[in-house]
Amino acid sequence: MRKLLFLALSLMGVGNFALTAQAQAPFLPAAADTRCRQWVDSVLSRMSLRERVGQMLILTLPAKANAKQENTLRTAIRNYHIGGLLFRQGTAEEQAILTNMGQAETKVPLMITFDGEWGPAMRLKDMADFPMNASLGCIEGDSLIYEYGREVARELRELGVHVNFAPDADVNINPQNPVINKRSFGSDPVRVSAKVAAYGRGLEAGGMLSVSKHFPGHGDTDVDSHLALPVLPFSRARLDSIELYPFRRAVQAGLGGIMVGHLQVPALEPDGKTPSSLSHRIVTGLLKEELGFTGLIFTDAMEMKGVSSVPQATTRAIVAGNDMVLASDNLRRTTDELLQAVRSGTLSHAVVNERCRKILTYKYLLGLHRRPAPLHVSGMSYRMNTDKAQTLAATLRHEAVAVINNGIGEFPLTSYRNTPLAVLSLGEGQDSLFVAALRKETEVKQYLLAPADSTETMLHTLADQLSYYRHVVVTVSGRDVDAATYAARLSRLQLPVPAVYVFFVSYRGMQSLHASLQQAGAVILAHSGEPDLQQYAADILRGKTTARGRISMRF
Repeated sequence: MRKLLFLALSLMGVGNFALTAQAQAPFLPAAADTRCRQWVDSVLSRMSLRERVGQMLILTLPAKANAKQENTLRTAIRNYHIGGLLFRQGTAEEQAILTNMGQAETKVPLMITFDGEWGPAMRLKDMADFPMNASLGCIEGDSLIYEYGREVARELRELGVHVNFAPDADVNINPQNPVINKRSFGSDPVRVSAKVAAYGRGLEAGGMLSVSKHFPGHGDTDVDSHLALPVLPFSRARLDSIELYPFRRAVQAGLGGIMVGHLQVPALEPDGKTPSSLSHRIVTGLLKEELGFTGLIFTDAMEMKGVSSVPQATTRAIVAGNDMVLASDNLRRTTDELLQAVRSGTLSHAVVNERCRKILTYKYLLGLHRRPAPLHVSGMSYRMNTDKAQTLAATLRHEAVAVINNGIGEFPLTSYRNTPLAVLSLGEGQDSLFVAALRKETEVKQYLLAPADSTETMLHTLADQLSYYRHVVVTVSGRDVDAATYAARLSRLQLPVPAVYVFFVSYRGMQSLHASLQQAGAVILAHSGEPDLQQYAADILRGKTTARGRISMRF
């Protein structure tokens, strides 16, 4: 991607391009500058103003190949000449059908984008279930993250995708963040930066343009920008040390794309009201000029409440310095707005031409100067979700398992003097495979604490029963478990021995049990409850393997 950026800058007349990060091998076929320029000039010369404006727009569409979506896509291409597509939930086969249709309809090949922070499974059914970033952030070393990026790129290229809106570069230092949380690699900006660079390089080595987001940083917010405009009330020094740190490193690493979020940042935009995505000071002044980013810049979705109510928002986003916008569903209104802005002089012809030239340059470098061959729809899911992908997903899950607060110093746990090992199951009780694995080598007595079990009599009886055991293992499992409902009950149990807690849920399940965990003998964070993880956690307790991860989040 670094060579790609250098070539793009040369073609657009931008000099003095230098990066401090070590160069990586180019992932795109080498092309002479003159060939790229000739193609861009040739395409640009045949485009009307309406077509040039359309290149800056990305339409979001469900990956459902029905008559409604096909008509929407056909209209978007024929009437508004969109430059790209972003698919939402659906299936790989249906997305492939719509991609084939779109590429056949358009004069200038479409840039197909995808929002796959943790791979295709984030949006599509029947894909390899890769861990979310909060889990990946626990992995020590970054070579596996790089290989994960390459695999995600392989799967998406199979699907005809050119751009992945990943990695998430937000530093999640606010445990109560309602929208980023598990999407972030962690709460340490240095560690987050390393994971961002590794994942991004892997994507780009696999032929996929990576897009780091949400600039200038959405990690320490308590508002979801889908619903309102979050505020980052921090000093510039604080922003430099935390929020901006991973983006600065992404730029230095030569990663090719950045997405600007809808955030209010008074230290960067003194008017105190302009969203970052619409701020010339932030997009051009900070990202382009100060940080030196020269890659492709995308806005977050323009229909999000953090920006959707702002008049002339799309025009302001382009004027601010963004190259492509994730347009609202009303393409007619958006196109008319941009054309009127050109007529009024608010948006100059020069800016439109510059953005269009840059987009076309990236399309060339992504191979779109050749009309894409039709995707082979049949068996698409199987070609994406291979045995190799499943094996990699399992390896990532295992490497992310972390043991913390280990005060007992005695794995393996076993029965003691004919006394079974006690397992207290919280949540939805989806730990049966874990318990079965333990029972292969030791006697286990399981107890269940259901949400309704809160009377003093019930808790007193349970406490008496557990006092009989030398070792108590407390499991938390279930996709929708609310660990907070158990916090008070656990404190009232007053377990007689330091318990070992095993979380088959994300780190967020640990937050509500913070007081109880301070008294724990050990805590195993498995992140989720897949069968292989339940077996792996049991092996840790039985001393057959060790946990190699390191927790990445504050809790």
